[in-house]
Amino acid sequence: MQEAKAASALNHPNIIHIYDIDETAGLHFIAMEYVQGKTLAEGIGPKGLDLNTALKYAVQMADALAAAHRAGIVHRDLKPANVMADEHGLAKVLDFGLAKLTEAAPSDEEGPTQTLITMTQEGAILGTVAYMSPEQVEGKKLDARSDIFSFGAVLYEMLTGQRAFRGDSSISIMSAILRENPAPPRKLRPEVPSELGDILQRCLEKNRDLRYPSGAELHKELAACQARLAARQAGLRAALRRPRIAVPAAVLAIALLALVTWLGVQSYRVRWARTEALPEIARLIEAENYGAAYGLAQQAEKYIPNDPILAKLWPNMSRTISVQTTPPGADVYRKDYKAPEGSWEYVGRSPLEKTRVPRVFSIWKLEKTLFRHFSG
Repeated sequence: MQEAKAASALNHPNIIHIYDIDETAGLHFIAMEYVQGKTLAEGIGPKGLDLNTALKYAVQMADALAAAHRAGIVHRDLKPANVMADEHGLAKVLDFGLAKLTEAAPSDEEGPTQTLITMTQEGAILGTVAYMSPEQVEGKKLDARSDIFSFGAVLYEMLTGQRAFRGDSSISIMSAILRENPAPPRKLRPEVPSELGDILQRCLEKNRDLRYPSGAELHKELAACQARLAARQAGLRAALRRPRIAVPAAVLAIALLALVTWLGVQSYRVRWARTEALPEIARLIEAENYGAAYGLAQQAEKYIPNDPILAKLWPNMSRTISVQTTPPGADVYRKDYKAPEGSWEYVGRSPLEKTRVPRVFSIWKLEKTLFRHFSG
């Protein structure tokens, strides 16, 4: 009934259609659309899908998520087995059995609100482990950004033929989701476009504030990426047909397109750093969460290295240290004292002078070949 209510609330070509919810002779049943095809779990080979096919399915899936998110529905179990592709290449998202529904509550003076209707108690972990978001693993409240992470895990598998997060048990897979980053898809498949890799990376951000807010924004970026790649391929085909005339023009067009794409990506990253990252860094500092603020500031600095606002924020979340060792040349690592299970962050090689580190209590480790390491 949960699945039927969720899916029947949607009318979208990339979402399975529910025709009826009824009962006969004490037997409850759902009558739904029949799809002649197979699931992505059956269709993804050991090397992934053809790039154009993977991107085509990704755009359709993102469009389906956009429709669900606009209707206040979070799928919570997006995985290859829950996406079918028919014989004409149309992708359908299935199985809203774990979906979280929202409905409009009575409005008051402050305007309409949203009331969550969840079929599970808070803290419960539901879904398929390998495609869960970090917040889903931790049993936290979920929103559309959880679906974005799961989508990223599915897209990674479509592009590479490998799961983004693997392990020998559910616990080890959950640990990988929380602490590890999968290898960039271009390492496993060099022909994956860098711009598609950037979209995938944003989907798989551990911090959900850094992901796409919902399927709508994700669909917009994927559709634009698909259009640019199609234009490039069309240009290359034309150039091959008339090489003496078309090759120089095609090369120039591709170069210009690449430049425009790069500038567009850079512009987006700069805009994100200034409009989203900086306010969040200030908020984290005010909450005295200096470690999270420092990590976010490191990402923002890549895109706005000389920003005056960021320069003013650094002293509030960081401090400088100097490290001398005998003999010199020791590798220096640190991690937060409050998160000893976390991974070591490389600080640099001694001697270090006025090196910036987070304004938190840290565990330190020093290592040098042929010497025993020191930590404390």
